[in-house]
Amino acid sequence: MAKNLRAKIPKGDTLVINDVNSEATAKFAEEVGTGVEVVGTPREVAQRSETIITVLPEPSHVKNVFFGILKSPTLPTTNIERLFIDCSTIDPTSSRDVANAVHSTRLGRFVDAPMSGGVVGAQAATITFMLGASSRSGQLVERVKPVLELMGRRVLHMGGQGAGLSGKLANNYLLAVSNIATAEAMNLGIKWGLDPKVLGELINSSSGRCWASEVNNPVPGVVDGAPAGTDYKGGFGVSLMRKDLKLAIEAAAEAGAKLELGQRAAAVYDEVAEAETDKDFSVVYRWLGGKSGSSITSWADKTGEFKRGQSAFRNFISKKPGAEFPPEKGRYHLYVSYACPWGWRFVTKDEKLAGDGVRPDPIHPDFTHLRDIYFKVDPEYKGRFTVPTLYDVKQGKIVSNESSEIIRMFYTEFDDLLPDEFKNVDLLPDHLRQTIDETNEWTYNDVNNGVYKSGFAT
Repeated sequence: MAKNLRAKIPKGDTLVINDVNSEATAKFAEEVGTGVEVVGTPREVAQRSETIITVLPEPSHVKNVFFGILKSPTLPTTNIERLFIDCSTIDPTSSRDVANAVHSTRLGRFVDAPMSGGVVGAQAATITFMLGASSRSGQLVERVKPVLELMGRRVLHMGGQGAGLSGKLANNYLLAVSNIATAEAMNLGIKWGLDPKVLGELINSSSGRCWASEVNNPVPGVVDGAPAGTDYKGGFGVSLMRKDLKLAIEAAAEAGAKLELGQRAAAVYDEVAEAETDKDFSVVYRWLGGKSGSSITSWADKTGEFKRGQSAFRNFISKKPGAEFPPEKGRYHLYVSYACPWGWRFVTKDEKLAGDGVRPDPIHPDFTHLRDIYFKVDPEYKGRFTVPTLYDVKQGKIVSNESSEIIRMFYTEFDDLLPDEFKNVDLLPDHLRQTIDETNEWTYNDVNNGVYKSGFAT
């Protein structure tokens, strides 16, 4: 926003800035060059400026900043009446309190102008401002709009003082709820076996269409450029959404408006903010237990032939010094299945066990499927979920899920832990190694993968 201001205001004007992050302001001044002055306090900004724009996180921050600006001695006079534009998202009551304080001192005019459009919109000057300003005081609205249009695409005059914030909080209340609903709907459809991208296309061309689905879809891989595709980095922080939702709930209570879903949504964001710090608020999908948007059907071509994905776990247990996975007694757990290596799950505690060796996951008692282990290791995993899976309990990592390589580890790397009578038993003799390798290659390509090459039913 500041870059857009500096680029669009007259070259002879000075952009005076202050921020608690001195490194950020210094970097900004260095990048922009001339026409920027960094000062030490918000009051210094007001002393040197005719138009002052503030953007702060909380109501208390706004009040503290304006207390410092309005305190004695009085600010020097300017050629035109000072204009204070507060773009913070706070509650309307606090904003009106600050406005009354400004107007009672006769040091200028105060308006609220919260914004919507996110970080990308701020950088591209495409954000929307929701303006709360009296239309009974001459040319106030007409003076504010051109300033905001330097930083955004649209300015909506919502009404008198505080009306901009009322509009912003109503919008963000809806966004908070629709984001949870979108995450639940996507998770539900995927668990029913629907392809995530096709489900997204359906929703975005039907009555369920909304910004949370069409632009900020919470499922990784469904919408290019959405924060979900980068481990939910960037975007609109879940802590900020939690704050805005609580402000909306408080303002609704003051207005006597019933919010049936507000408290439950707030409880969700409380838990998500604790579990997923510094993530975009669409991370609620992952908190719900949702998985990646990749689909197993994408591994089959148009003829139905299966294109087996490469394993992402090709590590080795090694006796070499400094190895990431050294051989240790009791450190590793091997997951195997008596049946199909793809279509299986763990039995649960309340189920009747099917036979010897069939048991709930002893490492993760609450896990129901093998995929839960893969997503615990890598929440954005897009590969295949197969047994055998060799798991390092100590580090919480998957070592390998390639059977031939796991067998090779067992041939040699644990020999020093065996009783003396078994240490020298060579299960991979040098004179047979080439033959074994050739047999493994043929078995892997033509037998194991041959099943899938014949066609893949979904």
